[in-house]
Amino acid sequence: MPLVQCSPLRLGRFTLRERCIPVISIGREEDIAKVDPSRQIAELRADLMGVERAIGALERLAAGGGATAIFTFRSRDAAAASAAYSRATDAGAACVDIDAALLGSVSSDLGGARVIVSMHMFEGDGIGNSLDEIGSIPADIYKVAANYNTRMAFYRDLSMCAWFKREVKKPMIFAPMGQEAQDFRLMSALVVSDLMYCSAGAPTAPGQTGCQEFGEYLSSLETAAGLRQWSDDMIE
Repeated sequence: MPLVQCSPLRLGRFTLRERCIPVISIGREEDIAKVDPSRQIAELRADLMGVERAIGALERLAAGGGATAIFTFRSRDAAAASAAYSRATDAGAACVDIDAALLGSVSSDLGGARVIVSMHMFEGDGIGNSLDEIGSIPADIYKVAANYNTRMAFYRDLSMCAWFKREVKKPMIFAPMGQEAQDFRLMSALVVSDLMYCSAGAPTAPGQTGCQEFGEYLSSLETAAGLRQWSDDMIE
């Protein structure tokens, strides 16, 4: 689980391979307490909560042995992004999510943090040629997020993502957005996604569902399909 597996990759206290792990995407500092560190990862959206608050949260999590954290800063300001990511890795981020367009502007010295290279398509219907573009970029984890108007487009791209993941053998996140995105994200988690973004309250992106609800749905689907359940060897 997911059905198309990657080569094992350590991310904080988790090993990515056996199950899609929920990531609680946090845009408000007070929502950090809602993360269960043994079963969930926290994404700190510095562009929403502010860089200073996100860095402070990272430092507290690292000092207290708290949740594994992904640091994300969506910005068109390359200099600001580079400075934010450098500070995040110094503060103990296990992983950084960097937009592919900004990657060349960010320091290559990321202190051992895992790197998610991401692309987002907010218009149109699907991922287009993004897999060809993103596949040429060295990364620990690949992420594509796209808007969907039709089920046919989603099923086409799910198949493309499955092929891509078999080729690169690395962890992947395929995050659909749009009217039916919640159902699509469950299917993505079952087939290709090693991580999937959920909300702690107000969604930080279109299509997110509540993390508890997502976990319950996913467990129900796994049980119905006779798939692997949570394994204790995934965490320390």
